[in-house]
Amino acid sequence: MRITPDEALGAGGLELAVVERLPLRGNEHVGVIKRRGLRIALGICIPLIIIIAAALAVVMKYGPTFGFYLVPPSAERYGKDALATIGKSGIYSGSDEWKSTYEECLKMIENAESYEDTYPAIKKALSVCGGKHSMLMTKSESQDITESYDEVLPTVSLDGDIAIIKLPDFLVTAEDFLGTAEAGQKYAKVAEDFIHENRDKIKGVVLDLRGNTGGDMGPMATAVSSLLPDGELVYYHYRSYDIPVTLKNGVVSNAGTGGRSLYPEEKLNVPVAILTDDMTASSGEALTLCFRGLENTRTFGAPTAGYTSVNMLHNMYDGAQMYLTVAFDKARTGEIFKETSIEPDVATDSPLEAALEWLRS
Repeated sequence: MRITPDEALGAGGLELAVVERLPLRGNEHVGVIKRRGLRIALGICIPLIIIIAAALAVVMKYGPTFGFYLVPPSAERYGKDALATIGKSGIYSGSDEWKSTYEECLKMIENAESYEDTYPAIKKALSVCGGKHSMLMTKSESQDITESYDEVLPTVSLDGDIAIIKLPDFLVTAEDFLGTAEAGQKYAKVAEDFIHENRDKIKGVVLDLRGNTGGDMGPMATAVSSLLPDGELVYYHYRSYDIPVTLKNGVVSNAGTGGRSLYPEEKLNVPVAILTDDMTASSGEALTLCFRGLENTRTFGAPTAGYTSVNMLHNMYDGAQMYLTVAFDKARTGEIFKETSIEPDVATDSPLEAALEWLRS
């Protein structure tokens, strides 16, 4: 039985064998090969085109949120994308003031000729929609911070049977907003080793958070994880939901870079006195709230700075960095701190002395 070339192409897995055995004329044979090659090419190219198109659509839609563009954006586009991000996630985006401010900011960038021309509008939008904790940092400002950055580690000492642990802010560089896991581990290790080595001597702890302006909370919580119970430590209170910072088996999650304790099985059940002042801010305040509501815990000193909120970093196309407040801090007690100060249990100008007296009473 003779099979035509077209019938051979529809014969599934037998087509090659059949075609090879047919005494086809030259033109017919070439036509079969061309048609089969075209079908194979289309079968490969069409799905690939669909995948590429879908990827491009995703990049075009979400790329600007991360400062990524397929082509350099115009100054106006740059500004509008920043305003859109602020309006979508800013903690005060539902306010009447933001609605009017948004329109005002749009007008401010209409004639922008450079990215820098949009900065005043972006800063205004951040202050209204993001609050006092939000800010725009230019590329040069970020570089200045990086160049002047000095690593500061916790300091530890014993006053008799009272451990005194001072946790500084874990500030971060412009290139790496949340620091690195290695740097965080180095920070936490100082306090963790000290507590571990003196666990049989320590009858109380002074946790000094004065001057701690924040940064990455993960290493801070890891440093004192042996003083905290496993579970939910503090919450990020978004407009419609909460996200907890957790401690489980020595692992701190949802707090910056997080952290993993060197001694996950060790817990030190002793009174803890926390010292605060008006420079205790941001993650320093969040760490203070990790102890709020626990038994045998008191705070001493002055009210904190009132930056009890969570910032999200957005890297801009020109190297600027936008820090947008997206949530408030919420304690395990249910209290929500909407960029308000944390009042100390004992207001005093001599917090260390007052704390030592309480711990020894």
